[in-house]
Amino acid sequence: MAKLPYMQFYTGDWMKDQAVRASSLAARGLWFDLLCFMWESPERGYLKTLSGLPMTVDHISRMVGASPKDVKTLLEELRVNGVFDEHGGCIVN
Repeated sequence: MAKLPYMQFYTGDWMKDQAVRASSLAARGLWFDLLCFMWESPERGYLKTLSGLPMTVDHISRMVGASPKDVKTLLEELRVNGVFDEHGGCIVN
């Protein structure tokens, strides 16, 4: 798939999404980073490493500069709020 030069981001969709709005500021910040990683992923929309494996909590924590404990807590918040789906152990938008 050819790389597109930009990601279309609709601010209205972001602001109206109840699952996202129910999440804390920290969780929304993590989610936005994860959306960017999924845009660059080998399989767009799936949170995968460049080698094609699902990103682990440890990998995500290194990528965003947060502790694995904090990332795990924020991911659980996003999961409970219904922000993302999972397929085969991989976070999907």
